[in-house]
Amino acid sequence: IIRHTVELADGTRSKKEILKDVSAEEGQCAFALLEDYDVLRDIRSMGRHLLSWRSVCGVSPALKDVAKHTSERPELHLPVTTIELIDIDREPKGNLFDLLKKRRSIRLAGEMKFTENDLADLLLHSYSVNGKCMTVPSAGALYSIRMYLILKDDVGSFTRGLYYWVHTSRQLAKIDWPALDSKKDTRGPILGLEESSKGISFILFSHEERVRFKYGNDSVAMIHLEAGHIIQNIYLYCSERGFGACEYSGIDLDLCNSMVDNRSLIPLVGCHVTPQG
Repeated sequence: IIRHTVELADGTRSKKEILKDVSAEEGQCAFALLEDYDVLRDIRSMGRHLLSWRSVCGVSPALKDVAKHTSERPELHLPVTTIELIDIDREPKGNLFDLLKKRRSIRLAGEMKFTENDLADLLLHSYSVNGKCMTVPSAGALYSIRMYLILKDDVGSFTRGLYYWVHTSRQLAKIDWPALDSKKDTRGPILGLEESSKGISFILFSHEERVRFKYGNDSVAMIHLEAGHIIQNIYLYCSERGFGACEYSGIDLDLCNSMVDNRSLIPLVGCHVTPQG
C-alpha cells in the first residue's frame, strides 16, 4: 500500500492503474495515505537517508563509470530531432560571469578567520529581506525555507553554537543544542565533515506543509528550487570574497531533526563555508 501511495505521490501511476492491481479496499487505503502528510514526509525522509548513506559509503558509480555510460549512449546528449549544430562564438563578459568563473566547491579551510561583517554579509546576501524584495524568488511568495547555521568557532561576539537565521527581521537566534558538544557522534550533521572542521555549516530546512497546501505534489520541486537559489547565493558571495563553499546532500537526519522542535520542518541540504588564505 505504501508503494502505491508513493507512486501516486510521484505521479508515476494513476488511481485507475493502481486499482487494476489491488482490491478496492487496498486502493482506498493508498488514496487515504496520500492525504496523510506525516506518512509521506517520513517516506521521503527514509528515501533521502538511503541516498545519503549510499553516497557516503561509496556505493554510487564512480565518475569514470558515469562518463563511460553516457559516452556509449549519445542519445543522452542530443535530441533525436537535431538537424544542425550552431556554434555560439562569443566570450561572456560582466561581473556576474567573472564570479561564475571563480565559483568552486572547496572543502578545505585556510588559516583566515571570519569576521562579524563576513557573517552578516553572508546571511544578508544568501537569504534575507532586501527592502521590499527577497534575495531569492519563491513560488507563491511562500518562502518556506528555514536556515540554521552552526558556528564551529567564535565569530567576533557570536560564540560557537547553533543559530537560527530569522530572514524576515534580520536576526540571529542562538539555540541550546547539546548535540554540538556531544561525543557520541562526531560526524556532525553534514556527513563527511569532521566535527572539528573550521567554518560555518548551513542547514536548510523546509516548512513543506506550507507549500504543499497550495501546490500539492508539485511542492517538492518548488521547495528545492528555492533552496537552490539560496545555495547559489552563498556560492556567489563566497566567490566574490575568496571564501570556500561546498554543498552537501549527505546530511544526518537524526542530528538535523534534533536542532528543531517543529516536526513540520524537513531537512533538505547542507552547505559548509570555510575561510581561506
